[in-house]
Amino acid sequence: MNLNGQKKPQILLVDSAGPETDALLKALKKEGLDLHFNQDTQKAFEFCINRPPTMLIAELEMPLESGVQLIKRLKSNSTTRHISIMVTAKEAILEERLKSLQIGIDDYVSKPYYPEEVVARVESILQEIESIAETRSSGEHGFSGNLEEMNLVDLIQTLELGNKSGVIYLMRNSEEGRVYVEDGKVIDAQTDGIEPEQALTNMLTWLEGSFKVSLQLVDRVRMIKEANREILQNGTKLIHQWRQIANQLPPLTTVVRSIRNGEGGYVTKLEKELLSLFSEPNTILSGIESSKMDDLRALELVKSLLDKGLLIKEPSVHQANDPLAKNILERIQQERRRTESPYSRIASFFKRKSNAKIDLEVDRQKEPAAQVSDSRPQNKASVTKIKVPHRVRLTKGELLLIRQKILAN
Repeated sequence: MNLNGQKKPQILLVDSAGPETDALLKALKKEGLDLHFNQDTQKAFEFCINRPPTMLIAELEMPLESGVQLIKRLKSNSTTRHISIMVTAKEAILEERLKSLQIGIDDYVSKPYYPEEVVARVESILQEIESIAETRSSGEHGFSGNLEEMNLVDLIQTLELGNKSGVIYLMRNSEEGRVYVEDGKVIDAQTDGIEPEQALTNMLTWLEGSFKVSLQLVDRVRMIKEANREILQNGTKLIHQWRQIANQLPPLTTVVRSIRNGEGGYVTKLEKELLSLFSEPNTILSGIESSKMDDLRALELVKSLLDKGLLIKEPSVHQANDPLAKNILERIQQERRRTESPYSRIASFFKRKSNAKIDLEVDRQKEPAAQVSDSRPQNKASVTKIKVPHRVRLTKGELLLIRQKILAN
């Protein structure tokens, strides 16, 4: 694996010599990596100062200086603080050591381990490093995609987990909006002519369209008083309500119009206001966007008006020829085509803030390593090979998408 076609990634393994270490070195060499091995933490530190490697794999329990001390020295040095780090240790001492390591690492592995699993984790980290390098070399500082895959709740969580600052640009149909985030916290939101809090509430329900995240410093007065936790809880609730109502309606790109004879019974003031937006054929979504009311409330009123028969669908032939409907459908299709590429860059901005926050209970739920029997076979022919379980490695971005899909069901 090469970083942007440049020299091979350089890996430094710091551990005591032994069969397990030899097996890992052999497995890493097969991947064609520029591999170095050192049993002395002081020499390892000097190596990193002189030739900073792409990645360090360090055993936490070393004879002279512990791996924890080595990592702290590296992280406190401006030349080596950006080295990606994976740590290894026996499970019995791993949790205690990680608690004492109040600095960020990229991964950890319990001993004994399968060399193939360690190699897979190393490759996953190298892919993230490569994604960061590609983003920087292209001059882009952020990522983009489709709101059907990642909505505003997901995007806020992404920046919050990475403690990032930047601007989230949202585009839905003819509407555009911005959400400003400083150090992972939402501080302001904008759409045309709407107060920040209402603008944020509306954008939380934008589940179609596209987004672009620009990571940058944000110098802006805080206008959103709610904490992220409240925003995310409210957003999750709004999305659930939106989907419940939308699922009872035709697609929001459907062209509808109001009838003029007033049939359908009592009509409220807000319903009359919304009906006026459909005096000429208009898509449901465009009508909602044109209204001055809350998007969710407008969606509820559209359903009420359809149920009363005061809004009716235009014939399918007319919809097929309607320029507005065609324009909306074309824009949606263009955005989908544009954002079909995998979300590899998103994973780059999920760097762990501190391994002290890693939930070790989740790791314990993984498939345990095969137990080796005390009664060993007497000859090689009778040895049964332990089959390494197949593990599918997913980026953090992919895991986020899977979570979002599960919540949607």
